[in-house]
Amino acid sequence: MLDANVAAKIFHGVRVPVPGPALAGAAALSWWLRLQPIDAGWIHLALKAPLMWCARATEELGWRPQRDAVAALRELVGGIADRAGAPSPPLSREPDLPGRLVGLAHGRLPGTGDPY
Repeated sequence: MLDANVAAKIFHGVRVPVPGPALAGAAALSWWLRLQPIDAGWIHLALKAPLMWCARATEELGWRPQRDAVAALRELVGGIADRAGAPSPPLSREPDLPGRLVGLAHGRLPGTGDPY
C-alpha cells in the first residue's frame, strides 16, 4: 500500500504530518491569491480518495497491473522532474498558458479562461 510513510521512504524524505483542513486552507488561500493553479477541491479529493482493490478485475478479466504503486509514483515524479509533456493543456509544455510565466506576463492568471 502506498501511503505517506512509503512515499517519504522512497524519496528519502521526512514525513511532515499536516492536518487536512490546514492543507485545504493553504491551498484555498494560495488559489485565491493566484499563486498556484490547484484549488482546495483537489486536496479534498486526494484526502477522500478510496483505496482501489484490483482482485475482481484480476479474477473476472485476467487483468494484471504493469506497475506497482511505488513504480507508478516514481514514474510520475520523474516525469514532473524531467518536465515531460503531453498535448493536453494540463500536461502541455506551452509557456503561455494561464498561470505560467509567459501567461502571467500576458495577464493570464491561474484558474481563468478555458485552457481547452
